[in-house]
Amino acid sequence: MKLDFQLIYLTGQISETVKWEKNQLQRLADGCHELALRLTKLEILVFTLDSVIESLQDQLRWLPQRDVRGYNFMPQFAIQVGL
Repeated sequence: MKLDFQLIYLTGQISETVKWEKNQLQRLADGCHELALRLTKLEILVFTLDSVIESLQDQLRWLPQRDVRGYNFMPQFAIQVGL
């Protein structure tokens, strides 16, 4: 009789442990899924940022060269302040 009780108790303990492990694995799977979604969003943001930076670099290449002292940058201001 004592052996039956121990067997029933241990079986219940094993069942509870398996349920807990299953719950933990489900939480881990959910976390991995969330991480994958966030990484996908991050990849899209990085791609967009890269495109914006490339576009800005292209625009800067086509800007006319400016005089270091700013004469060509703001000619009216240069005349007013006597540059």
